[in-house]
Order: sequence, then structure tokens, then C-alpha cells
Amino acid sequence: MKSTSKFDDFGLAKKFARANRLLQVILLISFIIGVNLFSQRFSMLWDLSVDNANTLSAESIANLEQIEGEISIHVVTVKDLKLPNGRMVNLDLGPLVEQFRHQANRLGLSKFEIQEVQMFRDRDLLLQLKESFGFDQENVVLVGSGDRKQIIPIADFYQKNEEGDLEFSGEQVLMASILEVNDPLKKKVLFTVGQGEMLLDDTDSERGLSELHDFLQNRNLEVGTIDLSRYDRIPESTDLLIITSPQASFSETDVEKLRKYLEKANGSILLYLEPFRKHNLDALLSDWGVLEENSVIMDPGPDYQSSSGNLIIRRFGEHPVTETLISNKLYVYSTQLRPIRPDPANPGLAGVKRFVLLGTSETSWVETDYRNESVPTFDAVRDVAGPIPVGLLSERSGAEALGLKLKGGKLIVFGDASIVSNRLFDRYGNRVLFANSLNWTLQKRHLLNIPPEKIESYRLTISEGDLNNLLFALMLMPAAFAVVGLFFRIVRR
Repeated sequence: MKSTSKFDDFGLAKKFARANRLLQVILLISFIIGVNLFSQRFSMLWDLSVDNANTLSAESIANLEQIEGEISIHVVTVKDLKLPNGRMVNLDLGPLVEQFRHQANRLGLSKFEIQEVQMFRDRDLLLQLKESFGFDQENVVLVGSGDRKQIIPIADFYQKNEEGDLEFSGEQVLMASILEVNDPLKKKVLFTVGQGEMLLDDTDSERGLSELHDFLQNRNLEVGTIDLSRYDRIPESTDLLIITSPQASFSETDVEKLRKYLEKANGSILLYLEPFRKHNLDALLSDWGVLEENSVIMDPGPDYQSSSGNLIIRRFGEHPVTETLISNKLYVYSTQLRPIRPDPANPGLAGVKRFVLLGTSETSWVETDYRNESVPTFDAVRDVAGPIPVGLLSERSGAEALGLKLKGGKLIVFGDASIVSNRLFDRYGNRVLFANSLNWTLQKRHLLNIPPEKIESYRLTISEGDLNNLLFALMLMPAAFAVVGLFFRIVRR
């Protein structure tokens, strides 16, 4: 009788077959896990959009390489969020978030977390975020690093250029927030009070700064006020002092405190002046090469008057503060301007450099007899023809000591304060000008010039017959795979 091998046993063969299938499943799962781990560490993305619109700029990638510590980004929106023009927000934010996630994986930033949160689905997580960040509005992006947090409304990611076309500034806004919360030192910004300045908590459209206050609060800054008369000197911890539209003169004692802050402490001052207001800062400004005149600028040119009667500033000097305005053809809006010129005399401090930031048009002039003329007109004998500088930056290069480059003082003067008022601060050019001035004085130059992306809309118009042909073509490949699979199934059986 022929002996039967134990390997010919049917029951044992079934066990081997089951073990084989189990091993295949384990190997398949291991392969999938390995591929995912590999792709997370060595991920690649191909940008097929026009002009690489969905690729981070080299500046952003370089900044990400300097990130240390943990960064969390939570995109908190309702499902299928749309802009007023019908544009889907996820079409812009989705690729941007994916690019940041891809670059973080590529750079090995293990503590870089990005999470999308739907407001009506992820309620438990939403409640935790509201308690942690202290926000109550809808549709925001939350950026955090430890106890440093920023809240960015979705509206801040968009802007309109002068042609009225919508642009997406997501990369600029999100990168700026990441860098600011990653900075371990919280910058301190103080506004002077006591001379009738515009106030941070004032909601008045003409003299209020509540919109500006909200803008600063969401950017990892310590914001407060200071009455110079109550202090012997400006605190050394002050990174920036802002003076907005003083209605009365500073005392000589307070002017000396400002002078020491600029010269001895290498401080930074952002100064907004209005026409016909005496402030007693003339000597201080002269020390920094700035000459301001107590007069007003007129400009009846139709290209420089808005429909609401505001002046439109289109002329900018080349400087990092204005580079974004120039490259994106943004304008600054104002109500009344006073001249702010470079002082032709030598500045009192050595090493001071001056840059004209803003200027009026060729149709403007400095009106010297404004109060006596019912309808101001240009007088070639008395008045000064444009263009007229209305914004000036003066800085002192940092000194060298023990091989270290020390911070130099910075002074920026604008001939109007309405550009930061509640009524005009929502104009994107005004907001960019303030943000860039803020970043320059705080030495955050990396936040200045990541350009916005123009949103392109494409429409595909095809006939019903073409649509049927397209559907048939799209079904060919899956149908072919199904036929091949069925064929092998029949052959095996």
C-alpha cells in the first residue's frame, strides 16, 4: 500500500493556505505602513498650476528651516465655506495647508502640527480650542506655539487689488503668524497718551484706533499705552513707541525722554502727524534729518481723488517697507496731508540715513494760504508744486561693539494719521503700509514681502454630446481593469 505524505493531508493543506493568506495580509499591511512612513519623511509634490501658484516661495521655505519648537495650526471653518463672490475657501486654503505640511515633513519638523476642524462636526475639539485661544468668532485659523497664540480671521487671507480682482495672501499671512508665535520674545508696543492722541479703545470712525488695536492683538504683541509725564524715562523693554495725531504740544521734558529713547536706547518711533497741529517735536525731528511743515497739501487731480473724497497716494520710494505696495500696485488712502521732507541740513546724529516712503502726485501742491482762500488754488509764487514727500524713514545703523552689531534707532514719520483710523484702516494698502512699518521697526524684515497670489477663475463650456463623450472616455480605464480582473477570475476557477 502506497504511503501518504503528511503534506498531502487536506486538512494540513488548508492550514498552510490560511497561514499563507495571513502572511500575505501582514506583509501587505507592513508594506502600506512602510510606504506611508517613507512618504511622510521623503514626500514629493508636483505643482501643475500656472506659474507654480501652489508652491511655497523660497523665502517661506528658508524661514521654515529656522523654526524651532512646536507649531500648531488649526483651520477652523464651516463646511463648504464660500466668499461673497461664490469662491470656495478650501480651493485656496487646502493647497496652502498641504504645502506647509509637505515642507514640514520634508524638513523633519516633527512638532509641526496642522489640523482642519469643522465647526459643527468637531465640537469637542472646537470647545478645547476656544478655551485655549479665547476666541468666539467663526471661520478662523489658529496658530500657536506654547503660550504664544494668534487668531487670523479668514477674511485676512484675501485682498482686492486696484483693478478689483481678488488676491489670496494666505502664504504671507500664515508665514508671518508662524514666525511671530515662534519668536520667544514678545515685542512690546506702546502708544502715547496725554496730548490728545487717537485712542486704541475708541470706536469712532475718524479718531478711533479700535481696528488697529485688534490687528495688533492678534499678532503676538504686548500692546499698551504710556503717559510720558508719569515716567522718568521710556521703559527699556519698549520695542516700539507709536504717536498718533497729538493735538497738543509735548513738554520739553517729554521731548527729551523721546530723544534719549531714540539715541541712547536705540529705540523705534512711529509718528503720525496731522496738518496745523503743533507738537513741539520739530527739534527732535531735525536731529534725525526730518523737516515737517505746518501746512497742508492740495491735490485736485481726478486720478488722486477717490469717490468718497479721500486722497489717493500712488507714489512710493523704493524700500522694503513699500516694496509690497509697489509690486502689487496697492494705494494708500488719506484725508489731509502735511509735508514731511528730508531736512537739507546735516542731521545731528552721525550715520543717519533717510528714505522717502510716500509722495504725492505732480498735480499736488503745498498750500500756504489755506485759511484765507475760500477755494484753494495753486499760486506759483507762494505755493510749492508737487510731488511732495509725505512719509519719511530715518534710521541709524547699528554700532559695532565686541564684534556684535547693535540695533540702531529708527524713526518713521507720516504726514497724516487718518491712514490708521477706523475709517481707512480696512483699505488694504493702508494696512500693508502699517504692517510693513511695524515689522521694519521691530526688525522683522522676513515678514515684509511675500507677495499675494492672484485668484484665477476658469470656465469649461462643452456641449451635451462632448460631455457624453468625456464620460465614456473616463469610464474606459476602470472598465478595462474590470474586464481583465474578470478574465483572470474565470481562468483561475
